[in-house]
Amino acid sequence: MSVNWMTVIAQICNFLVLIWLLKRFLYGPILRAMDKRQQHLAELQEAAHRKSVEAEETVEAYTALIADLENEKHRMLSDAAIAAERERQTYLEHARIEVERVKNDWIRSTQREQAAFLQQGRILIGQGACQLARRVLHDLGGVDLERAMTAVFMDKLRNLPPEEQQQLRAAAEADGAPIRVSSSYTLAAGQQEQLAALLSPVLQTTRPIDCVVNDRLIAGIELDVGDRHYGWSIEEYMHELEQSLQRYVEKGLPSPEHEHA
Repeated sequence: MSVNWMTVIAQICNFLVLIWLLKRFLYGPILRAMDKRQQHLAELQEAAHRKSVEAEETVEAYTALIADLENEKHRMLSDAAIAAERERQTYLEHARIEVERVKNDWIRSTQREQAAFLQQGRILIGQGACQLARRVLHDLGGVDLERAMTAVFMDKLRNLPPEEQQQLRAAAEADGAPIRVSSSYTLAAGQQEQLAALLSPVLQTTRPIDCVVNDRLIAGIELDVGDRHYGWSIEEYMHELEQSLQRYVEKGLPSPEHEHA
């Protein structure tokens, strides 16, 4: 069987033309469309990746911001609590100081009233003691109370220890040192002369003695020579009674020093 080469060549040409036409109008556009589509998909994937990264960064930023806000909130709450506690302590301290001041004012006021009460009681007791002593001495022998007190005082002066006499003598030697006898009653002229005669050898001076009445004394008589003082009165015998009365009044009454101890 013979081969028709013309036909073979014609078919080969037709096949090549077909290949060229397919490549030109079919495969080429399809390949370009596929490349374009792939490129588009790659761009979309890249964009999605960027969006994902940006979203993660945004989430991290918001997470950090929320954490900072939470920390700031805790810090502000802590500062507010500390400030409130400090303010409370300040108010408590002010209140404590005010209560302490009011308490001390009350204690001082009570002590002043107590002192006034004791002073008044001392005066009343002294006056009552004087009246009682006058009546007792009058009933016993008709001896005048003032004369008896003067006699007792002069007897005590006669029996002064040598060291006390020396102290009185030294006080009398100071320039301008007053020599004064104070009594709760008026000394008679004879009593004044007796006192001067008694004190002259003791003080070793001839200066006159100033005799005055002191209403603050309670049935007593005192000698002042310069800065030296010597006296006797019923008040001395009342001292123990006064202390007992003071202890009774002060019983259960705390002093400011005791409260602060």
